[in-house]
Amino acid sequence: MHEQYRVGHRWVVLLALAGIAATARATVVTPQLPTIPSKVFDVTQHGVVANASTDNAKAIQALIDSVSKAGGGVIDFPAASKAYWSAPLVLESSIDLRVEKGALLEPLPYSSYPLASGSTRYTDWLTSSGASDIAISGRGTIDGQGSPWWTAFNANSSMPHRPYLVHLQTSTRVHVHEITLQNSPMFHIDLQGDKEVTVDSVTILAPSTAPNTDAIDPSGTDYLITQDSLSVGDDDVAIKAGDAYCKNFTLTHLHVGTGHGISIGGQSNYGLDSLVVDSCTMNGTTNGIRMKANRTEGGLVEHCLYENIVMTGVQHPILLTSYYNLTTDPVTDPAQAVTATTPYWNDIVFKNITITGGSNSVEIYGLAEAPLDSITFDNVSIAAKTGFIVDHAHDVVFEATTFNGASSLASMISSQFDATMKVVTTGLENNRPALPVAFQGMRVDPLGRRHGVAQNGLRLGIGVSQPTGLATESLQGR
Repeated sequence: MHEQYRVGHRWVVLLALAGIAATARATVVTPQLPTIPSKVFDVTQHGVVANASTDNAKAIQALIDSVSKAGGGVIDFPAASKAYWSAPLVLESSIDLRVEKGALLEPLPYSSYPLASGSTRYTDWLTSSGASDIAISGRGTIDGQGSPWWTAFNANSSMPHRPYLVHLQTSTRVHVHEITLQNSPMFHIDLQGDKEVTVDSVTILAPSTAPNTDAIDPSGTDYLITQDSLSVGDDDVAIKAGDAYCKNFTLTHLHVGTGHGISIGGQSNYGLDSLVVDSCTMNGTTNGIRMKANRTEGGLVEHCLYENIVMTGVQHPILLTSYYNLTTDPVTDPAQAVTATTPYWNDIVFKNITITGGSNSVEIYGLAEAPLDSITFDNVSIAAKTGFIVDHAHDVVFEATTFNGASSLASMISSQFDATMKVVTTGLENNRPALPVAFQGMRVDPLGRRHGVAQNGLRLGIGVSQPTGLATESLQGR
């Protein structure tokens, strides 16, 4: 029998929640799910043992390879009293790697994890490259045994690059669901240049102090990330537009705890077109919504809609910056020549958002040569100690937006520099162009990159930056 997974039917909605200065033309996509035969292969019937000491990599890999060549199926890890251990594995086409409830699958511990002689990078643990129709599923747990790795990195940040728990590259029709991933040595799920990806009902956990333990780092096209619970030591989601061109991302019903929130960046070289983040909660997160790049690693990010979000006790609820990991003051930093890596951020809408219990509110730090543009706050309620900080941003529009109950610009804005803003009291609905927006042409920046020009002539392309004094992150490159 085939088609354990129902093939999803794609539907597309253009969301044009536009004010005078911004039009969120974001595309909601339901990716196609993988088609994988339903035949189950119990790993314990193929030489795999669960004793938390045996390296099962050869037996597991042989089973994956043979089942894939025969047309595919489910590689099943049944419940056991001890963990299944394995060196790095490669996931092939038409394979569902399923960890059942009560089963624990672990990479080899740090002390015995293989590193090729002279290598500066450990091999990622579960990988694919160019595969199609693959899944990681089950109600069991994959535990990266990360604690010794974090200790080693904190003692020597120049150690060989730590492995990712899951790294799926240039693969098509990917489904990660129901599984618990925890304690990765570094990133938990890294999805690089993949297409048609669904990540749903997944739990990802690591201590808040565990360095670079991102939960989900996706890049590519046509993503649905939904119904996940994420609490880690770095970005909960970081769309890596520095790895591949990114288009059509939908993130819904995420429950975010510790970590650095829902991010784009810190590199955006290849660009991102169309992001919807809807119906999410964030509690005790360091950052909430964050867009981050700098002059050396930027690109064009446009058409992003964030709506129906509740943040509680988030230190930096909304942070848009083109000074990522820098402490430069945007007010005194002079304009520089636009280059191929100048970050541009365009058409960003924040709608129906409630923020309470934090010190900061909204921080926007743009470049003098590439200010943010077309940013809309629609029905956003913020209770915090510090008001909006807006440096180098144009066409910022507020409707039904309040800071500690007040709605005037004078009440909301803590500081501003090179900022053009307005409060719309008649309702953005009355100011929006007909949907969808018709374009009369394209504006071209000095590098030849396109920026839409709506019929009313308003600009639809711009840039961003980072606050003085924000703590930088511990980094170990990709």
